[in-house]
Amino acid sequence: MNRHLLLTSSSFSHKKIQDFFISIVKEHNYKTATIITTANPKKEKALLAEKTKDQILSFGCKEVSFLDIEGKTNLNIQSDIIYVCGGNTFALLKYAKESGLLEQIQQLFDRGGLYMGSSAGSLILSPDIESASEINPDKNKVGISDLSAFSIIDFAFIPHYRESMDAKIKLFQQKTQKKVCVFADGSAIYIKNNKIKTL
Repeated sequence: MNRHLLLTSSSFSHKKIQDFFISIVKEHNYKTATIITTANPKKEKALLAEKTKDQILSFGCKEVSFLDIEGKTNLNIQSDIIYVCGGNTFALLKYAKESGLLEQIQQLFDRGGLYMGSSAGSLILSPDIESASEINPDKNKVGISDLSAFSIIDFAFIPHYRESMDAKIKLFQQKTQKKVCVFADGSAIYIKNNKIKTL
């Protein structure tokens, strides 16, 4: 599968993720990034969104823009990097599906670009987001019933891992028989085609 991903639990919260991102930007000569802010209720006005934009600029990109995909159709994202912020997983999945974001991600990969996710932005690449109901619960405030997601990765990405979540994770695995990978804040996974590296 053609894919290029950096999936995090908590964005650039650890220097090792910052340094690795910088190395990718340099290696591929990435210049532009689009930050999708839809999962956060404050959208681009969220302090974390503003911080992320400043960080990506400082890490070597020349042009960084915000995009809210709620209510959008026929997206046309031409950036080298698509970065998807965390927030409410259910809202993000709903508007990602309605806007055709998956097609944009596939086109991103075809032109050699990078998808980076934080928390919910990583989780929507899983086969489904059922874990967002069971393990570290989000509120399904948009009322979606179809929890199938993008299946770009073959496991449930569990962000914000803490030992206190172990019982819920074990129960979830027993009930669903799903493959689960947990990520504490400050950790990440890098996937380029079939090459996988944990950070």
